[in-house]
Amino acid sequence: MKICIYIDSQSMGGIETHIQQLILGLLDSTSYDIDLLLWKNYPSNSNLQHPLIHKITSANPNAAKRCQFINAKGNIITLLKYFRSGYTLIHSHGYKAGITARFLGLMIQVPVVSTYHNGDPGSGKLKFYNYIDRITSFLSFNIAVNSIISNTVQRCRVISNFVNSVDKSCLIEQLESRKEIAFVGRLSHEKGPDLFSKITRNMNYPISIYGDGPMLEQLKHQYSHIDFKGMCDMEKHWKNIRMIIIPSRHEGLPLAALEAMARGIPVVASTAGALPELIADCKIGKVIELEEIDRFESEAQILMQKNNNEYLQQGEELIEYINQNFSREKAIPKIINHYKLALELQEMR
Repeated sequence: MKICIYIDSQSMGGIETHIQQLILGLLDSTSYDIDLLLWKNYPSNSNLQHPLIHKITSANPNAAKRCQFINAKGNIITLLKYFRSGYTLIHSHGYKAGITARFLGLMIQVPVVSTYHNGDPGSGKLKFYNYIDRITSFLSFNIAVNSIISNTVQRCRVISNFVNSVDKSCLIEQLESRKEIAFVGRLSHEKGPDLFSKITRNMNYPISIYGDGPMLEQLKHQYSHIDFKGMCDMEKHWKNIRMIIIPSRHEGLPLAALEAMARGIPVVASTAGALPELIADCKIGKVIELEEIDRFESEAQILMQKNNNEYLQQGEELIEYINQNFSREKAIPKIINHYKLALELQEMR
């Protein structure tokens, strides 16, 4: 089987991290040949590889033997040429890639699986694209990262986001360095970095924001108590974080939450997307209505004041919960079965 993973992407974010885990999981679990097909290079990557490619090849030095990295250079004819190059199935991520893949897949009779990651309806042009993305979903065999998103998409099953398993030993090794309260994600309105900044302005702990986006300069100008780290390889920084706050206005199932919990880091989050179910199931962390800004601060203070023994115990429980429910090993077989179902249904058309 030859799979094309297709995305229109400028930098690393939640979708790109998902694709990293997907490709690494498929390479580990199958004999499939995998291509990562990018719509085009953007100015930030014009002379460099997309950081997703570096992350895949760093995690699996043998990836390049079975995984080609291709760029359609923003040309629809070039994209169509690649789609016709013998793929068994095309797997798109994000609304732009999903819309183009469905129409071209229909033209060349190659089945398309689309993963829907985002629950934000957007506004303006984004709202229009999201609408087209949803109403064309009948042309593909779809995956949603939570049940809320799946209710807006046709021919869809839920397969949650997933992360690589982390050993519990990281907790004891990193305990003394874990001091920060952090925000990890894109600095855009739907993710709520402005709310995080308000929540933490009177807290007497190191406060960090990891990420980039359109709100960066505004937040830097307004909030001097925050250390803005920019886009980072979070593998090097989780060891410094004791807790994360996710005050999102709209969400799917944020990988930042799963990655933090997989390292034993508790989460205080809004009620957006699948966050309430995630935190309620593991019974560690807090879910708070966005209107209750003061309660975000008070609950975060309580979690930060836990002694080391309590922190270690809850951290071990978090790691065990993620390993049992959101590990790459659990998710990849579900995705493979979905590919097989898509191929069977395509033959029945």
